[in-house]
Amino acid sequence: MPIKLSEKPVESTVAGEKIQLFKKEDVLMSWESREFIQYDRNPAWILVVYVLAALTLVYAIWTMNFLFAVLVVLFTIVIVIYTQRKPNILKVAVMKKGFKINNTLYTYEDDLENFWILYNPPDLKVLNFKRRQALLPALVIQLEDQNPLKIREMLLKFLPEDLTQDESTIDKMSRKIGF
Repeated sequence: MPIKLSEKPVESTVAGEKIQLFKKEDVLMSWESREFIQYDRNPAWILVVYVLAALTLVYAIWTMNFLFAVLVVLFTIVIVIYTQRKPNILKVAVMKKGFKINNTLYTYEDDLENFWILYNPPDLKVLNFKRRQALLPALVIQLEDQNPLKIREMLLKFLPEDLTQDESTIDKMSRKIGF
């Protein structure tokens, strides 16, 4: 579903600051993307998490490491809550001035340094952007059913591609265990 933008450029005021809304012709390509991939987890997966947490908790208490015991409980709660969370749907667009995610525009000049696409369907279909700000993480966008070659072709007009990037080991492990 395409993102609806105004026909004419419109200036709007947000928090006392004037912003420029974009015209439809500024959008080169748009799609809806899930915030993250939600894996199907059967009850055995959750059972394994609880069993590992219980064994670790018993060890923490046996060694009288109560801080570690509290951390195990908190970590288990976070994992269970995180795995039950549904991904938000993001409206993304490749634009002439930058890459837009929902209402945030990341400009090619100021915000984005380069991009790379990791594509190994059906499990791995992501577009990544390295940010110019050193302490900010890379932007990771699910490509869904979009043609990665078409997106690559468009982005090469604005940003260099980093062909040295690969999926990180932690991302590979997380994907394999369904996290």
